[in-house]
Amino acid sequence: MNKQRMALLLAAIVGIAATFLPWASVLGMTIDGTVGDGWISLGLFAIIIILAVLGDRGLSLKGGQFIAVVVLALCATALGVYEIMNLNKSGGEYVQIGFGLYVLVAAGAACLLLPFLLRGAKV
Repeated sequence: MNKQRMALLLAAIVGIAATFLPWASVLGMTIDGTVGDGWISLGLFAIIIILAVLGDRGLSLKGGQFIAVVVLALCATALGVYEIMNLNKSGGEYVQIGFGLYVLVAAGAACLLLPFLLRGAKV
C-alpha cells in the first residue's frame, strides 16, 4: 500500500477512536463523543478510510479522491475546533474539555496535511 494511503488510514482510525473518547467533563461526569456530534466525525473518518483503500493502492490519491479526503478532513477538524470553542464559551468553570476532542482535531489535521506531504510517495 502507498505510504500516503497507509498514513491516511492510520490517522483516520485514530479519528474514529477519538469519537469514543471523553469529549467533555461536566461536574466530574465524562461525556463521550458518541453522545453528540461524534457520530458525524465517525462518519467523516469512515469515508476517508473507504477512499484510502479504493482504487490502486500502490498509487497516491489524486483527482476527486484527493479533494474529497481534504474536504472531509477539513470538516472533521472544523467540527473538533467548533466543539472546543463552544465548550470554552458556554461551559464556564463546570465544564472541562476532554482529551478526545484534542485527539479528534489532531487526527483531522493529520488527514488534512498527509495527502499534501506524502503526495506521490512510493510504496
